[in-house]
Amino acid sequence: MPSWPGTLPIALANQFGETDIDTNASDATDMGIVDVRATTTRVIRKFTIGIIITEAQRVILNTFHDITLKKVLPFDWTHPQDGQTYSVRFESRPAHTMISPGVYQSSFALIEV
Repeated sequence: MPSWPGTLPIALANQFGETDIDTNASDATDMGIVDVRATTTRVIRKFTIGIIITEAQRVILNTFHDITLKKVLPFDWTHPQDGQTYSVRFESRPAHTMISPGVYQSSFALIEV
């Protein structure tokens, strides 16, 4: 399985978030009561990340997402706080905002698989 490119930062301390994804499913019954059930017993995490990167790193990140992962494949990523390795995938393509010439603020979300 591919790994997060070593030439890219993992996350900025003030631009990292972690939440659990709701994995419950609900169905309305004929009587109007909502039936809720767990679809999995596993906790699935979502990591929201912001990083500051150069133009060259922006190309590396886009190539990693588009070519290496074919936009959907999972990869190994190391959690910046606990050092644990998670298998994750991108929720969508990373977004980039230029903050100065050749320097970008990139943001994206990773979903545990």
